[in-house]
Amino acid sequence: MNINTDKMGYYLGEGLKVLVEVQNNSSRSIKPKYCLYEKHSFCARGKRKLHTHDLLKEEGEPIESNSKITVTKVLSIPPSLAISILNCRILKVEYRLRVCMDVPYASDPEIRFPVVLLPPQPVSGATNSDFGIWNQPPGSSMYPNPPPMAPQAPPLNVIGPPGQFGAPGYYGPPLSQFSAPVYPGPPAQVAPPSCPGQFGPSVSH
Repeated sequence: MNINTDKMGYYLGEGLKVLVEVQNNSSRSIKPKYCLYEKHSFCARGKRKLHTHDLLKEEGEPIESNSKITVTKVLSIPPSLAISILNCRILKVEYRLRVCMDVPYASDPEIRFPVVLLPPQPVSGATNSDFGIWNQPPGSSMYPNPPPMAPQAPPLNVIGPPGQFGAPGYYGPPLSQFSAPVYPGPPAQVAPPSCPGQFGPSVSH
């Protein structure tokens, strides 16, 4: 009897594929049996407590005597199981798959090998191709055009030219608010009239 699996680690809810090659040289028909069970180990104060529990049991089709056959079996791992814990000193959660042949009136040969259960496989999010509304050709009247893009806001870290007071990025008040005041000057001197004889005595010759 040879048993093969495609891998050792499985996601919760995934199918566990088992390939069994059996050569029945007996005079009776035999039947393959499959069992997935868990092992809980508790370690404290130098003592170890072990608990096992069968989770899944299934049987295959009978294999006739004096025949050789290859059987493929897929076991569905329950999604509600706990994941494997293998790196803890005080607690371990392990899983095993046991495959045996039910031979009438004889010992049942069996093979066991470990199975590692992983968290559920993450589901990828929706992509743009999943929404075909905006992927229509231009001018199509079946779906509306995509909404216009909002204007891009100016960057916040732009430093402008130095302002009046020398601070970078500060423009300050306009120069007209701090112009020098205008004071009135002294009145202009008016020259006296130069008409002869108006203010002085006239001189006759």
